[in-house]
Amino acid sequence: MTGGAKLLRLNSQDHYLQVFPDSGTRTIVMRLSDASQHLSLSHCMQVHRSHWVTLSAVKNVEQCKNYVFFHLVDVNKIPVSRKYLKQVCNAEWFK
Repeated sequence: MTGGAKLLRLNSQDHYLQVFPDSGTRTIVMRLSDASQHLSLSHCMQVHRSHWVTLSAVKNVEQCKNYVFFHLVDVNKIPVSRKYLKQVCNAEWFK
Protein backbone atom coordinates (compact mmCIF):
# COMPACT_ATOMS: atom_id res chain seq x y z
CA MET A 1 0.00 0.00 0.00
CA THR A 2 1.10 3.51 -0.54
CA GLY A 3 1.59 6.46 1.78
CA GLY A 4 -1.18 6.90 4.30
CA ALA A 5 -3.51 4.22 2.93
CA LYS A 6 -5.28 2.29 5.67
CA LEU A 7 -5.93 -1.44 5.31
CA LEU A 8 -9.61 -2.44 5.49
CA ARG A 9 -9.61 -6.08 4.45
CA LEU A 10 -7.90 -8.92 2.60
CA ASN A 11 -9.58 -11.43 0.32
CA SER A 12 -7.93 -14.52 -1.08
CA GLN A 13 -8.78 -16.11 -4.41
CA ASP A 14 -6.77 -19.08 -5.57
CA HIS A 15 -3.10 -18.03 -5.34
CA TYR A 16 -3.87 -14.32 -5.29
CA LEU A 17 -4.53 -11.93 -2.47
CA GLN A 18 -6.71 -8.89 -2.99
CA VAL A 19 -5.69 -6.04 -0.71
CA PHE A 20 -8.38 -3.45 0.00
CA PRO A 21 -7.10 -0.23 1.54
CA ASP A 22 -9.43 2.71 2.16
CA SER A 23 -8.94 3.72 -1.49
CA GLY A 24 -8.26 1.46 -4.47
CA THR A 25 -7.44 -2.23 -4.64
CA ARG A 26 -4.30 -4.23 -5.29
CA THR A 27 -3.91 -7.86 -6.27
CA ILE A 28 -0.70 -9.62 -5.34
CA VAL A 29 0.60 -13.17 -5.50
CA MET A 30 0.62 -14.30 -1.87
CA ARG A 31 -1.20 -16.74 0.34
CA LEU A 32 -3.55 -15.37 2.98
CA SER A 33 -1.73 -17.35 5.65
CA ASP A 34 1.59 -15.70 4.68
CA ALA A 35 0.08 -12.21 4.67
CA SER A 36 -1.55 -12.78 8.06
CA GLN A 37 1.88 -13.23 9.66
CA HIS A 38 2.59 -9.56 8.88
CA LEU A 39 -0.64 -8.21 10.39
CA SER A 40 -1.21 -6.85 13.87
CA LEU A 41 -3.61 -9.36 15.40
CA SER A 42 -5.01 -6.77 17.79
CA HIS A 43 -6.56 -4.76 14.96
CA CYS A 44 -7.67 -7.44 12.52
CA MET A 45 -8.68 -11.06 12.33
CA GLN A 46 -9.56 -13.83 9.98
CA VAL A 47 -13.34 -14.28 9.85
CA HIS A 48 -13.61 -16.75 6.98
CA ARG A 49 -11.22 -19.00 5.08
CA SER A 50 -10.93 -16.29 2.42
CA HIS A 51 -11.35 -13.08 4.46
CA TRP A 52 -9.47 -10.97 6.97
CA VAL A 53 -10.99 -7.72 8.20
CA THR A 54 -9.74 -4.86 10.36
CA LEU A 55 -11.63 -3.42 13.28
CA SER A 56 -11.81 -0.02 11.59
CA ALA A 57 -13.52 -1.57 8.55
CA VAL A 58 -16.50 -3.02 10.43
CA LYS A 59 -19.50 -0.70 10.28
CA ASN A 60 -22.05 -3.08 11.81
CA VAL A 61 -22.82 -6.75 12.37
CA GLU A 62 -25.80 -8.62 10.98
CA GLN A 63 -27.00 -11.82 12.56
CA CYS A 64 -29.53 -13.72 10.49
CA LYS A 65 -30.59 -17.15 11.79
CA ASN A 66 -27.34 -19.14 11.97
CA TYR A 67 -25.28 -16.71 9.94
CA VAL A 68 -23.24 -13.65 10.86
CA PHE A 69 -22.06 -10.99 8.42
CA PHE A 70 -19.87 -7.93 8.83
CA HIS A 71 -21.04 -4.88 6.91
CA LEU A 72 -17.94 -2.86 6.13
CA VAL A 73 -17.34 0.84 5.61
CA ASP A 74 -16.56 0.11 1.94
CA VAL A 75 -20.17 -1.24 1.60
CA ASN A 76 -19.08 -4.88 1.31
CA LYS A 77 -20.70 -7.67 3.26
CA ILE A 78 -18.28 -10.30 4.59
CA PRO A 79 -19.49 -13.64 5.99
CA VAL A 80 -18.21 -14.94 9.30
CA SER A 81 -17.82 -18.69 9.04
CA ARG A 82 -18.80 -21.05 11.83
CA LYS A 83 -15.15 -21.99 12.23
CA TYR A 84 -14.21 -18.42 13.20
CA LEU A 85 -17.43 -17.33 14.92
CA LYS A 86 -16.33 -18.13 18.47
CA GLN A 87 -12.99 -16.37 17.93
CA VAL A 88 -14.80 -13.31 16.53
CA CYS A 89 -17.29 -13.19 19.40
CA ASN A 90 -14.50 -13.48 21.98
CA ALA A 91 -12.38 -10.73 20.43
CA GLU A 92 -11.92 -7.69 22.67
CA TRP A 93 -12.78 -5.27 19.86
CA PHE A 94 -15.98 -7.11 19.01
CA LYS A 95 -17.53 -6.67 22.46
